Amino acid sequence: MNVFIAVIGESFNDNQATEDENDILALKKKDIKAFQNTWARYNPMGEIYMRTSRLPDFLRELPPPLGYQGIRIEETKLNKIIFCLNIRDHYGKVYYPEVMWAIFHSIAGMNDDKVLNCE
Repeated sequence: MNVFIAVIGESFNDNQATEDENDILALKKKDIKAFQNTWARYNPMGEIYMRTSRLPDFLRELPPPLGYQGIRIEETKLNKIIFCLNIRDHYGKVYYPEVMWAIFHSIAGMNDDKVLNCE
């Protein structure tokens, strides 16, 4: 798991080096750490799976730009974002690397408007 996180972190660091420093969508180490810390609060025993039903609350507690902490977001809009992230459900649970990759990709690869207009 640590290798997976390191590879993603390194990939974002490489991309970040070539991006404009003023780009507000660029992921920073603090954003990756915020994801890890929020996941740990929802999975205190270090589980790599989390109940799918907890995903909306997880996203509400995850700080921006990855999540919606401190931002009022309607339930229907949040549910559509989760649907558009296309995170696979594993018999009522979501898998850490898949959640992380989907959220990171949604930030690095597209904005909320594109996510909300998914087909």
